[in-house]
Parts: sequence; structure tokens; C-alpha cells
Amino acid sequence: MTPPALVLWGEEDDVLPVEDAFKYEKDLPNCVGVTLIPDAQHAPALENPSFVADTIIKFTKEKAWQKKAVAA
Repeated sequence: MTPPALVLWGEEDDVLPVEDAFKYEKDLPNCVGVTLIPDAQHAPALENPSFVADTIIKFTKEKAWQKKAVAA
């Protein structure tokens, strides 16, 4: 079983190029996509915590709902 993954990446990352996010998307099994975090560089959870938290909550709720629908 491979749980779904979502890549979160700082839109203005000054350490790694944004293009690398899409390499992770390609290489991670069951990756559902990339979300670029606005107003964030290499530490998006520190630089835009509200956006990151909201994105994780939305992703988790969507995946939990899909799991319930499959189980039904």
C-alpha cells in the first residue's frame, strides 16, 4: 500500500529550483501533484504557515473522504 503524497514547495525557493518539485512529483509513487506555496522560499512551513496548514488539511480531508467512498 502506498499512501497518496503531495509535494509542497516554496514558490520562491532560493536553495533548490522549483523545477525540482516536479521531479519529486514524477518519482514519488502515488503523488497527486505539486502545490507551490506563495510568499515562501526554502522553508514554506515557516514562511507561510497558514497556507501550508490549510493545504495539508484540505489534502487530508479529500483523501479521507475518498478512502471512505472506496470502503463503502
